[in-house]
Amino acid sequence: MKKTPPTRTAIAAATLAALVLAGCQKEETPWTRMQAAIQPIEVVQDTPENAVKSWWRLRDEQFRLNAVTCKETNAIYKEVASGTRTLAGPMISRFLAPRCEQTTFDREIGKVQHPSETRAIVFAQVRNSTPPTPGHQMTDYEKEAKQAGAAFKYVLTRKADGEPWEIAEVRTITQYNRCGRDPDEDNSCNYYALGESSANFDVPWFMQ
Repeated sequence: MKKTPPTRTAIAAATLAALVLAGCQKEETPWTRMQAAIQPIEVVQDTPENAVKSWWRLRDEQFRLNAVTCKETNAIYKEVASGTRTLAGPMISRFLAPRCEQTTFDREIGKVQHPSETRAIVFAQVRNSTPPTPGHQMTDYEKEAKQAGAAFKYVLTRKADGEPWEIAEVRTITQYNRCGRDPDEDNSCNYYALGESSANFDVPWFMQ
């Protein structure tokens, strides 16, 4: 019995099926995983409080994506990292060891002042809620600092009544040493020594 050659329609259908299957089997890479990790964030600017909360959501999402990117890029550059650890001494090697954990914060709005219709000041207390590194024994100083956190002041402005609020300034005043641990006798910071362990109590202004 003579076989009937496939029609153009059948060939096109088979080609389309092959393309769809190939798309479904697309290789997963660090770049595709980083792209897939991106999530939309709603920005609300109708009140000073909502504008500040939106700002916090965006900052936290950036930190989450930084953690994802850190893990993926460390996997890509693992040979370089291995060579660095071989060359560096124990203290510096610990400091340079990949740390891809997300830094988290507890934030609470206190009061809001409205000096004018186009200017507002939001006062907030921010605490570093990131757990201490495994095995770290917190000192009394660190416990007090972690519980206290830092006071922040967000200055917002808008062009006119009814316009969206924008963050113009971020200010902070904290009594605790910026080393992120107990200060040395001369109040200096041996930064490479910080890699050994951490209470994670510092509230960096650039993350708020």
